[in-house]
This record gives sequence, structure tokens and C-alpha cells, in this order.
Amino acid sequence: GYGGSAIRDLVGNGSRFGVNVKYVESPSGALSGEVEHLVGEDFLVLSADVVIDERIIKALSREKGVVYCYDSRPDHLDVEPFEKVLLEDGRVKEVGQTLQAWDGVYAGVCKCDRGIFPALKELKGMNWRECLGELARRREVRGLDVTHLPSYIPELKRRLKPFWFRIDDVDGLRRCKKFLVKGTQKGVHFTAYINKPIEDWLVYHLSEVPWITPHKLTVLTNAIAYLATLLFLSGHLLPAAVIAFGVGILDGLDGKLARVRNVASKLGSMEHSFDFLFEQSWYVAFSWALFRITGGVIPLALCVGILLADAFVRHCYMQFRQTMGIALTDYARFDRLFAKIDGRRNVYVLYLLFGVLVGAPLLALYLILSHSVLTAIIYALRACKHAHEADRGEPSR
Repeated sequence: GYGGSAIRDLVGNGSRFGVNVKYVESPSGALSGEVEHLVGEDFLVLSADVVIDERIIKALSREKGVVYCYDSRPDHLDVEPFEKVLLEDGRVKEVGQTLQAWDGVYAGVCKCDRGIFPALKELKGMNWRECLGELARRREVRGLDVTHLPSYIPELKRRLKPFWFRIDDVDGLRRCKKFLVKGTQKGVHFTAYINKPIEDWLVYHLSEVPWITPHKLTVLTNAIAYLATLLFLSGHLLPAAVIAFGVGILDGLDGKLARVRNVASKLGSMEHSFDFLFEQSWYVAFSWALFRITGGVIPLALCVGILLADAFVRHCYMQFRQTMGIALTDYARFDRLFAKIDGRRNVYVLYLLFGVLVGAPLLALYLILSHSVLTAIIYALRACKHAHEADRGEPSR
């Protein structure tokens, strides 16, 4: 098929991707009879020029019979050059580029069974996209609309429509990369909207630099974070606060890069423990600097309160997730709303930066303590409420 030699040169036998790849020559790009002995009773056919979300693959693999994936709301692309799908009572009636009436755009993947091969032998000479329409006319083919697949991703704590993107040229490749990067944003906290544009731009350009890995970014982030700690300790509050803000951006890169490259790992999850350590060192160093400057113990007292409240929030969060099997910030509508404004490192750093810039660094500690205590109280009350309701078999709210 088209670009077959280039694909073979790039992919090889698939060993470096953890798969076993076999090739069948087909000048027209259609499934030939030689493929029949390579597949089982059911199999998937994916277009090589389409990037497909694994959620689509999983949903399609659970379907029975021959099923075409289509998108009834293809807002991310110009539909003109794509195959359209027309359905009637859930069955695919027509597939073609020039359809005037259609229900969606073919998403580049379908599930087939061995029963299609007799028909394919009769359609010899047609390419695969032409075969799609003929197969729909000759046997029952159902449609699966990717728009109606579950879109909520617990790991990201937000909704993200299952993604597919057909790449025809360099411009299409760039747009696909932007979509992939956009889909890596984790969380819904208001500070995410401050860091996101910078993070996305950096991840877009770093994603194809092979020697820059998520783990290396984690190590770099921690090294720079402790530079901020040393500057806080030495009384250089403004440069330290600026670096701490920059660390907040760097800290978002490793996870996004891992998700873009699909190399997220269990080791990467340990990053949060190291984050906790350098965050706490900032509060201690900042408070110690103010103690040395003012000679009063108020900064140290505020620091103790911040450390206790922040540690309790984290422990409460982790204990709830371990006990209930779901994040507290994802349990009920109120919890998801509060998660947008709860106390956490990125907003505390903004308080530090604000306090230093306006010449009131002690105010920053008061703001951090107030926000962390409020978060601790809300988390404790909501966790106890949900756990109590779960014990009684009541629904969450």
C-alpha cells in the first residue's frame, strides 16, 4: 500500500515497540487473501495514517461482528477529504467521500471477522477505503460513534473526548501533536491555566528530543527546587520565589512528556514524594529567613502550622483514595468544584511571590496558613462524610 516501504523501514519487526510485526504486500492497499492466515476469528483494521486513542480501541474490541468507528462530531478537522458514514437504525448503509447526507466521519479503525474475506476476494483491486462501502452493502455492519464513548479520565480529573486524527501532511502532523499535548493536561486547579500555555509549548518542542526523558526532567526540577531553598535561606527572597514559580512549570513537564510519549511508569509516580520534600523545604527556608530578618518567632509559628496543615491534607487525600478506591477530589460534585481552588503548592508559591513583591513577606505566610487550614478542614469533613455514607450504603453527594 501507500508508503509501505517507509513504514517497513521505520517499524521493522516491531521489537523496539514491544510488538511482532509481519508484512503482506498489497499494491492497492486493500486486505488481500494472504492476510487471512495471519488473523484470528476477530481482528481490527487500523489505517496507518490515523492516530487513535486507546479508549477507542478498547471499546471497539468489546463489540461483536463487523463494526466501523465513526465520529458524529468531527470538530477538529476539515471533513471534505474524509470518508463519510451514513447509518440507518444503527447499521452502516453507505461509506464514501462524496456522500451528501451522512451521520459521521470514518475514524480510521474498524472491527472485522473472517467472514469478510470471501467478499474481499470479489473486490480485488479496490483499496481498503473503497472496500468499506462495498462490505456495508453486502453484509450487516454496525457503527460505533466515538462521540458517545465515555470521556471522563480519572487520572486527568477531567473530560476528554476519545481522540483520533488522520495525518496527510506535515501540517497535519503538527496539528496532531498539538492535540496530543493538549490532551495531557492533568487537573482542573485554577493555577493550571497560568502554567499550561508555557508547559504545552515546552512539551511540544521537547517531545521529539530523544535524550530528554521524563525522569531526567524530574531530576532537573528537584535540583533547581533546592536552589530556591538555598536562596530562601540566604534571604534572597525575590529570586527564590521566581525560581519556585519556574519549578512549578518544570514540575508539570515530566508527567506531560510521559503521557505524550506513552511511557508513564510506576517509578514516575514516586515524583510526588520528592515534590512534597522540596515544597516543605521552601516553607521552612522562607520562614527561617523572615525569623532572621525580623527577630520574631511569628514566622516560625506560622511555618509549623503550614507544615502540619499541608501534611494532613496530603495524608487525608492519600488515605481516602486507599480506602475508597477513588480520589477525594473526584468523589462528588462539591469535591470536584473545591478541587479548582483548594490549597496546594502552585497557589502557595503565588502567595510567596506576591508577598515579596509588595514588601509584605509575612503576609504570604498568613495567606498560605489560612488556605492550607481551610483545605484541611474541608478535606477532613468531606472524607469523613463520604466514608460514613459508604458504611451506611448511602449514595455520595
